[in-house]
Amino acid sequence: MNALNAPSAAKPFTRIVNVPSALPWDQMRAARLEAHHTSPVTAASSGLAPTIVVRRLSPWRPGQGGRFVAIYLKGQEAAEGLSFTIEVQGRPVSIVVPSRRKQAEQLRQQATVTGLILLTLVCLSGQVALTLKRRAAAEAELARLEQVVERTARQISTGATAQANARTLEEIGVRGRKAADVLAALQTVTTAKNPHARIDSFLWEGGDWALEVKGDAAPLNEGSVSMQKADRPVRRDTWLWVSYGAGQ
Repeated sequence: MNALNAPSAAKPFTRIVNVPSALPWDQMRAARLEAHHTSPVTAASSGLAPTIVVRRLSPWRPGQGGRFVAIYLKGQEAAEGLSFTIEVQGRPVSIVVPSRRKQAEQLRQQATVTGLILLTLVCLSGQVALTLKRRAAAEAELARLEQVVERTARQISTGATAQANARTLEEIGVRGRKAADVLAALQTVTTAKNPHARIDSFLWEGGDWALEVKGDAAPLNEGSVSMQKADRPVRRDTWLWVSYGAGQ
């Protein structure tokens, strides 16, 4: 392995590193680990930490192992930077090693870029968290408004029912009277009903009540409440039976 166009001070040591089949970046990582683990150049022997450059010799192919060359440079040789070409197994391999100062500058730049990326991610995370918080608050407010609307709708419905009931009571003459009077009359009709009679409706008028009955049978059992049958039917085969004052 001869150095071509290499500075006279540069005397690199090379070795071939073979790694098993894997993804290209995994192969490169394995080759670097192997090159550092088996480095023949140490800081004790060179005075400075050695520089190790790893280059791929064969193109990556799926299902095939990777072939790399590890190039070892002593610390003092790479301190000011190197650029040369060496021949490895009949193939020229270009090597560029930046100076220690340039490497440090590159590391600072990478650290700055990494810091900016992290800061951006933190800001984005904060914005996402704030957006999620606002969304949760909006959903909670929407749920509260939906409950208010449902409660208001129930109140309106209840009020409309009450108004309708009031109109119905007004129409039959019960409004302003005690509910117990109406219930007492209904209880009388229920307990004294003639099983052979067909009562179609219950009517209330100013304390007096009446029954619309289908057919000729008396609506209540004999002896329970005195009722009078109208002279004419209100409809075909339907008669009105009146009990004056019985509901008072």
